[in-house]
Amino acid sequence: MTSINENLTALVVESRTELGIRRAADALGVNAQTLVDSRMVQSAIGALDVQQIEDLDSAIAEAIKPVIEGDPQHFGIAPAPQAPPETAQPAAEGHRQWTADDVRNASPAETIAAMKGGLLSDLGVGARRKRR
Repeated sequence: MTSINENLTALVVESRTELGIRRAADALGVNAQTLVDSRMVQSAIGALDVQQIEDLDSAIAEAIKPVIEGDPQHFGIAPAPQAPPETAQPAAEGHRQWTADDVRNASPAETIAAMKGGLLSDLGVGARRKRR
Protein backbone atom coordinates (compact mmCIF):
# COMPACT_ATOMS: atom_id res chain seq x y z
CA MET A 1 0.00 0.00 0.00
CA THR A 2 2.78 2.46 0.74
CA SER A 3 4.08 2.26 -2.81
CA ILE A 4 0.63 3.20 -4.15
CA ASN A 5 0.44 6.11 -1.72
CA GLU A 6 3.94 7.20 -2.67
CA ASN A 7 3.07 7.02 -6.36
CA LEU A 8 -0.10 9.03 -5.82
CA THR A 9 1.79 11.58 -3.77
CA ALA A 10 4.43 11.88 -6.49
CA LEU A 11 1.73 12.35 -9.15
CA VAL A 12 0.00 15.03 -7.07
CA VAL A 13 3.30 16.85 -6.51
CA GLU A 14 4.14 16.64 -10.23
CA SER A 15 0.69 17.93 -11.21
CA ARG A 16 0.83 20.78 -8.69
CA THR A 17 4.30 21.70 -9.90
CA GLU A 18 3.31 21.74 -13.58
CA LEU A 19 0.20 23.78 -12.80
CA GLY A 20 2.34 26.20 -10.80
CA ILE A 21 4.78 26.52 -13.71
CA ARG A 22 1.94 27.24 -16.13
CA ARG A 23 0.41 29.84 -13.82
CA ALA A 24 3.82 31.46 -13.31
CA ALA A 25 4.31 31.52 -17.09
CA ASP A 26 1.03 33.39 -17.50
CA ALA A 27 1.98 35.84 -14.76
CA LEU A 28 5.47 36.41 -16.17
CA GLY A 29 4.36 36.55 -19.82
CA VAL A 30 6.47 33.67 -21.10
CA ASN A 31 5.88 30.50 -23.11
CA ALA A 32 4.45 27.95 -20.65
CA GLN A 33 5.41 24.82 -22.59
CA THR A 34 9.01 25.98 -22.89
CA LEU A 35 9.10 26.45 -19.12
CA VAL A 36 7.62 23.02 -18.47
CA ASP A 37 10.15 21.37 -20.81
CA SER A 38 13.18 23.30 -19.52
CA ARG A 39 15.68 21.32 -17.45
CA MET A 40 16.95 24.52 -15.85
CA VAL A 41 13.44 25.34 -14.65
CA GLN A 42 12.97 21.79 -13.35
CA SER A 43 16.23 21.98 -11.38
CA ALA A 44 15.31 25.43 -9.99
CA ILE A 45 11.99 24.03 -8.79
CA GLY A 46 13.60 20.83 -7.56
CA ALA A 47 15.12 22.80 -4.70
CA LEU A 48 11.64 23.66 -3.42
CA ASP A 49 9.82 21.49 -0.90
CA VAL A 50 6.54 21.45 -2.80
CA GLN A 51 4.58 19.69 -0.05
CA GLN A 52 5.55 22.23 2.63
CA ILE A 53 4.89 25.46 0.69
CA GLU A 54 1.48 27.07 1.08
CA ASP A 55 1.62 29.52 -1.87
CA LEU A 56 3.22 27.24 -4.43
CA ASP A 57 2.51 29.48 -7.44
CA SER A 58 4.41 32.43 -5.95
CA ALA A 59 7.29 30.21 -4.82
CA ILE A 60 7.61 28.68 -8.29
CA ALA A 61 7.46 32.11 -9.96
CA GLU A 62 10.24 33.39 -7.70
CA ALA A 63 12.34 30.28 -8.30
CA ILE A 64 12.13 30.50 -12.10
CA LYS A 65 12.58 34.28 -12.50
CA PRO A 66 16.41 34.05 -12.53
CA VAL A 67 16.25 31.28 -15.13
CA ILE A 68 14.01 33.38 -17.39
CA GLU A 69 16.13 36.51 -16.90
CA GLY A 70 19.22 34.50 -17.86
CA ASP A 71 17.86 33.71 -21.35
CA PRO A 72 14.65 35.69 -22.02
CA GLN A 73 14.54 35.02 -25.77
CA HIS A 74 14.52 31.26 -25.19
CA PHE A 75 11.36 31.59 -23.13
CA GLY A 76 9.52 33.77 -25.65
CA ILE A 77 10.33 37.25 -24.40
CA ALA A 78 11.27 39.65 -27.19
CA PRO A 79 14.34 41.80 -26.61
CA ALA A 80 13.70 45.36 -25.54
CA PRO A 81 13.68 47.76 -28.47
CA GLN A 82 16.71 49.95 -28.71
CA ALA A 83 16.35 53.68 -29.08
CA PRO A 84 17.26 54.94 -32.54
CA PRO A 85 20.40 57.03 -32.77
CA GLU A 86 19.96 60.76 -32.70
CA THR A 87 19.98 62.32 -36.15
CA ALA A 88 21.04 65.77 -35.04
CA GLN A 89 24.81 65.42 -34.81
CA PRO A 90 27.17 68.35 -34.97
CA ALA A 91 29.11 68.63 -38.21
CA ALA A 92 32.76 69.61 -38.38
CA GLU A 93 31.77 73.29 -38.68
CA GLY A 94 29.72 73.11 -35.50
CA HIS A 95 26.32 73.06 -37.26
CA ARG A 96 23.95 70.20 -36.63
CA GLN A 97 22.79 67.82 -39.33
CA TRP A 98 19.45 68.64 -40.86
CA THR A 99 16.43 66.39 -40.47
CA ALA A 100 13.70 65.72 -43.05
CA ASP A 101 11.51 68.29 -41.26
CA ASP A 102 14.24 70.90 -41.66
CA VAL A 103 14.35 70.24 -45.40
CA ARG A 104 10.54 70.48 -45.73
CA ASN A 105 10.48 73.80 -43.88
CA ALA A 106 13.43 75.38 -45.69
CA SER A 107 13.41 77.36 -48.89
CA PRO A 108 15.16 75.90 -51.95
CA ALA A 109 18.07 78.32 -51.50
CA GLU A 110 18.50 77.30 -47.86
CA THR A 111 18.38 73.62 -48.82
CA ILE A 112 21.07 74.09 -51.49
CA ALA A 113 23.24 75.99 -49.01
CA ALA A 114 22.80 73.18 -46.49
CA MET A 115 23.75 70.60 -49.16
CA LYS A 116 26.91 72.56 -50.01
CA GLY A 117 27.72 72.84 -46.31
CA GLY A 118 27.40 69.07 -45.80
CA LEU A 119 24.46 69.41 -43.41
CA LEU A 120 22.36 66.79 -45.25
CA SER A 121 24.85 63.91 -45.11
CA ASP A 122 22.69 62.03 -42.57
CA LEU A 123 19.88 62.13 -45.16
CA GLY A 124 22.13 60.65 -47.82
CA VAL A 125 23.04 63.91 -49.56
CA GLY A 126 26.74 64.63 -49.14
CA ALA A 127 28.52 67.88 -49.88
CA ARG A 128 29.50 68.42 -53.48
CA ARG A 129 33.02 67.53 -54.38
CA LYS A 130 35.19 70.34 -55.52
CA ARG A 131 36.43 70.07 -59.06
CA ARG A 132 40.09 70.43 -59.76
